[in-house]
Amino acid sequence: MTDVESLKLTIDHYSNYTVPNQYLRQSVGTHTLGVIFPGLHYSCDKPLLYYSSQLLIQAGFDVLQLKTDYTRRDFQFSTHQERMNWIMIDSQAAVSAGLDQRPYTRMVLVGKSMGTLAMAGLVSVEIDLQAASIWLTPLLNQPLLVNAAMSFPGPALYLVGTGDPTYIPEAMEQIIDKTGAEVHAIANANHSLEISGKNQKSHRVLGDVLQLMSSFLGRLIE
Repeated sequence: MTDVESLKLTIDHYSNYTVPNQYLRQSVGTHTLGVIFPGLHYSCDKPLLYYSSQLLIQAGFDVLQLKTDYTRRDFQFSTHQERMNWIMIDSQAAVSAGLDQRPYTRMVLVGKSMGTLAMAGLVSVEIDLQAASIWLTPLLNQPLLVNAAMSFPGPALYLVGTGDPTYIPEAMEQIIDKTGAEVHAIANANHSLEISGKNQKSHRVLGDVLQLMSSFLGRLIE
């Protein structure tokens, strides 16, 4: 069993307080870092992100899980531009804090829903190492995200559900055409990559999604 210690990092926040987080550090040295960006109502303790963290740890990565809470009133009552700035500043500060921990040479970013907006905010930041990305139910109805995703460097895996209202096939095709990203669209899956009212099918989908992520990570570290 992989031995990791759980720590908290100090990550400067848009509103002058620290971003809540959990930093899972391998007991042996590693040069690989995973950063997990949660959704608005989808924390790092929920299945897709919990198991993403486990896959990264098993593959030898340190993992930085963000615990951002964008349901707070000051965020919700901000203007659209202020919210975008807030998310971008948080994501950039998080990655910077993570990279300060060890001399990493490879990083994988994993985002779910609103967390993919945080990943999009990193496009303008020059990351001096090999970066890959996993986009879980990205908000393809947001032009800002689509434009950023088309400029995102490195290998990318997109996992989307055809029953998700934020899944826009035309936008996904634009990203594929521009980047050659690996994309898997799961028939009838909703915004949680579940099949509504079908527990057994949802469990199979989760297993399939984890296998796709595992294979993607395996190719990165070959």
